[in-house]
Amino acid sequence: MKILMISATFPYPPTRGGTPIRTFNLLRYLSQRHPVTLVTQRSEDVSDQEVEG
Repeated sequence: MKILMISATFPYPPTRGGTPIRTFNLLRYLSQRHPVTLVTQRSEDVSDQEVEG
């Protein structure tokens, strides 16, 4: 099954806590068995290296 996840926050790095960590863990779990595409907004505090990760 192909999964499209839409998130209001960027879920990486997973050390930020709150909603991003829950979203990151859900994405990690779902991607074990399904192809997942993430659509999200990028805030100013997210670096290019974090996006690549």
